[in-house]
Amino acid sequence: MVVPALEKYAQGPVAELWKRPGLAPRDRSIVTVAALIARNQTIEMPHQLALALDNGVKPREISEIITHLAFYSGWPNAMAAAAVAKDVFVARKIGSDQLPSASPAPLALDEEAEKQRAERVGAQFGKIAPGVVQYTSEVLFRDLWLRPDLAERVLGAAGREGRHRKAARLGSRESSMHLSFDKQVALVTGAASGIGLATAKAFAEAGAAVTLADVNGDGARSAAKDLVAAGHKAIGVRCDVADADDVATMVKQTVSTFGRLDAAFNNAGVQSPLAETADANVEDFDRVTAINLRGIWSCMKYELLHMREQGGGAIVNCSSMGGLRGSAGRGIYRATKHGVLGLTKCAALENATRGIRINAVCPGIIETPMAAAMLVNQADAIKALMREQPMGRLGQPEEIAAAVLWLCSPGASFVIGHALAVDGGYTVR
Repeated sequence: MVVPALEKYAQGPVAELWKRPGLAPRDRSIVTVAALIARNQTIEMPHQLALALDNGVKPREISEIITHLAFYSGWPNAMAAAAVAKDVFVARKIGSDQLPSASPAPLALDEEAEKQRAERVGAQFGKIAPGVVQYTSEVLFRDLWLRPDLAERVLGAAGREGRHRKAARLGSRESSMHLSFDKQVALVTGAASGIGLATAKAFAEAGAAVTLADVNGDGARSAAKDLVAAGHKAIGVRCDVADADDVATMVKQTVSTFGRLDAAFNNAGVQSPLAETADANVEDFDRVTAINLRGIWSCMKYELLHMREQGGGAIVNCSSMGGLRGSAGRGIYRATKHGVLGLTKCAALENATRGIRINAVCPGIIETPMAAAMLVNQADAIKALMREQPMGRLGQPEEIAAAVLWLCSPGASFVIGHALAVDGGYTVR
């Protein structure tokens, strides 16, 4: 070691910094990649870019981070980062279909806010450097800032939305903090990001030992590692819910590790391409059904086999507001989510006298990676949905987590077969 003091700091305060639970692995990777690009530190970049992909950061998001930092930290930095990212993408077989368009359909511009920005910039620079006014207005405000592929910027661009997000997270934390799952064991699928990760964290913070399962095994294990570092009991496992053997192994590993299974949130799911029934293809139908419907069935099957022997438990299946209503062009996805409710009701009746309660949660449009992808690929459809959203904002993963924990708690002891809509009023219009 050339500099022993740095080794001391790296194994002490810096090592502890990386164990702090406040930033999820995905968010931490975004911060790290952005910092490396801003500092033009390319030596560590290949490892951190690969880790970011494993932690759920999308290739299109990495591309947009580089694009934005070209303007904020300099084009040489961005070009160097692009060269490194190209090698990582090639190694991961990431093609152009996973990258953002050079000129995507922009987000809607808040004309009033833009007018105020332009006036401020004009007052500061107009008499000195008129070109700055033109540059910031046309390139930054009306182009770069309206690119749709950075999820957090897309879903939380307005200050009002940011305030809603903060209030929602605080509210969900307060609503679930009085629920205790001490000495209980919870299993969450689709737990590497989004609603699943928020629910796994909520169970852990309420005292439960948690299995985080996801087809992204590295992401699930990384999230579990963060929970353990924060003093909780957790394991991360890879599970493709479309594979019954994977599901059986996931439940077996949970029980062998923690001794029991008290609560399960079957959350893993995928969206289907937007297509009318006559235009949809069989491959999409089979893929989405295998994950969204048969996956829920398989999870319940193996969870119930153990809970029946154990003498009790609670299961929550993730449906959707799409399980409560129809929508043109979304037949495959919504059929699976309607099917989840049918499975939930039947299984709830079968196990009502066995001390096992089974319910479903029906999220609205929630700020998750899936919603971000839909906003990019199906922007017009999402904008139409948001215009009909009574509360005028996206839901937060923590708000769904709070509902799931309640359904698994003694407070919901007389609730079975219920489809709880957590959608900001969308389905009651």
